[in-house]
Amino acid sequence: MIKLLVTDETGLSDPTVATRTIVVRPRSAGLLAPNASILMPASNLVVTEGDVINFTGLVSDPDNGAPYKYFWNFDGAMPNSVLLNPGNVKFAKAGTYRVQFNVTDVDGLSDPTPAERIITVQQNNSATGENIAPNGVIVSPAKDQTIVVGSSLNFSALASDVDGNTPISFRWNMDGVVPNISAQNPGLVTFDRVGTYRIVLVVTDSLGLSDLTPVERIITVTSGATSNQPPDATIISPAGNKTISVDESLYFSGEGTDPENNQPLKFYWDFAGVQPNKLGANAGDVIFNKAGTYDIYLKVVDSLGLSDPTPAKVTITVKDVLPAVNLPPDGKIDTPSSSRTIQVGQTLMFAASGTDPENGVVSYAWDFDNSGIAVSTLKVPGVKTFNKAGKYTISMTVTDDKGLSDPSPATIIVTVVASEVINGNSKPNGEIVSPASSAITLNRGDSFTFKAVATDPDGDADLLLRWNFNGYAPNQTGANATVKFSTPGVVTVRLDVRDSDNQWDPTPAEITVTIN
Repeated sequence: MIKLLVTDETGLSDPTVATRTIVVRPRSAGLLAPNASILMPASNLVVTEGDVINFTGLVSDPDNGAPYKYFWNFDGAMPNSVLLNPGNVKFAKAGTYRVQFNVTDVDGLSDPTPAERIITVQQNNSATGENIAPNGVIVSPAKDQTIVVGSSLNFSALASDVDGNTPISFRWNMDGVVPNISAQNPGLVTFDRVGTYRIVLVVTDSLGLSDLTPVERIITVTSGATSNQPPDATIISPAGNKTISVDESLYFSGEGTDPENNQPLKFYWDFAGVQPNKLGANAGDVIFNKAGTYDIYLKVVDSLGLSDPTPAKVTITVKDVLPAVNLPPDGKIDTPSSSRTIQVGQTLMFAASGTDPENGVVSYAWDFDNSGIAVSTLKVPGVKTFNKAGKYTISMTVTDDKGLSDPSPATIIVTVVASEVINGNSKPNGEIVSPASSAITLNRGDSFTFKAVATDPDGDADLLLRWNFNGYAPNQTGANATVKFSTPGVVTVRLDVRDSDNQWDPTPAEITVTIN
């Protein structure tokens, strides 16, 4: 129940809370539309100007989707109605009226084929003394029927005559099912033969004038026998065609369905000579020890012996195993991400990564080119100090578990120049040590702590480390800076270092952060 309560500025609330009750039914893909039927009149009618006809409706719904909305369209004879039973309707004007009745269920589904009656209204010729034809209505059955041979149907009728020329006689044409009948209500009639029968009712007034539009019912009589429908097989595993290598195995299992549920079902596997054929829904593991292409079939048979006309099939392609070819690994210097120029006594952070087609990288080898720094076998050698001026080619080589090395080792050039002294002061140097690479990728909402080290050739310990986040987050100072990344984008993070003499690192360290 949904409630609405309003309160004014003085705090006084509505003493009668407005409510609405919303009924929510489970929705599924199989919802069915309701069906609208017109009970009265039971068939199309021919009437005279001024006649009154009673209209009533009936609704059936496989989903029981009440409450329903009703809609009667009287084609201008009177205002449309939203009642299930509109009652008496007077047809005051000659013409032909197409009256429709539709229904909509709680899920919004309407009858796709609304019920309808054709009402023909004739001019009233009683003033001229002309005789007007009577009108007959088949009350039962109320509509066309399909039945099984040997079944019976009850037949009954009504008739009216605007001139009052009674008695009215009835004649039923039974289309050979039984002899024609002259009674108003023939009662039960048994249909003993398969076929389609057109039952017609003609009424005649006492002056011999017959109904100009006789009513009829179409009765379809079936044998009642149902033909057996074939079952259907499905291969569950493997789920689709597969390509494997010689001596590999696959697990085979299947299932079957039958429209008439003629159980139990029998399953037959045809393995195309790979192994003997098998019975049962689950054939288990099958080893393919020879190269080739194999069509594997599963056929199912119901308890009456009817087979699936289209057995399920999967195609298995088996390839020879080729000798493995070891491919070389590939190494990359992540930090520094490019060649650098620094001063004597300054430091650089070194880190690497390696990939191998066979996932076999096992060792890293760094060569610092006679710079005075010892070789390293670490993936991340860390911060190294260059105390000797010169131009050095720093190389890093990765080797896989088969002993194959990267044929083109990663290199960068580090140029070490004499310290630039300003008023007797050399410039400081900063390096980002975490993350070790020059670029990282984070997810939105992640937090990350950046870490750095700084050195000064003059031994100045009073160094300022400032982190610049390019407007993404407030800048921070200190060796460590923690930032929460809440917005997707790409940010360049820069580390600036200043000594106590206000000299700045001329080559600030940078990393790129991508936030998904």
